[in-house]
Amino acid sequence: MYIDEGFLTNKNQLPLTQLNYGGSSNRFSWILYQVGHLQCTGKAYNAVYPSEKYEQRIKDIEDDVEENAQDITILQQRVGKNENDAVFLTGSGLLYTI
Repeated sequence: MYIDEGFLTNKNQLPLTQLNYGGSSNRFSWILYQVGHLQCTGKAYNAVYPSEKYEQRIKDIEDDVEENAQDITILQQRVGKNENDAVFLTGSGLLYTI
């Protein structure tokens, strides 16, 4: 029995749509073939997997949340300081702080 094996090494060869065989030396011959499951290995140069893209997006959102939380803390501190100040507007339009 002869076994012929091969691998597709270029994604441009996908999808596999046909199997050509022939050239048997016998008048009555048969062929048994099996196309196995697709197994992807490796990663193209500069390729980004969808999961990596989403991980980066989640990290960006978390960084934005942290930055906004810091800004909120600063604004709350400023408001706290200003709550102790009283501001009065005079008839002439002047502002007085006590």
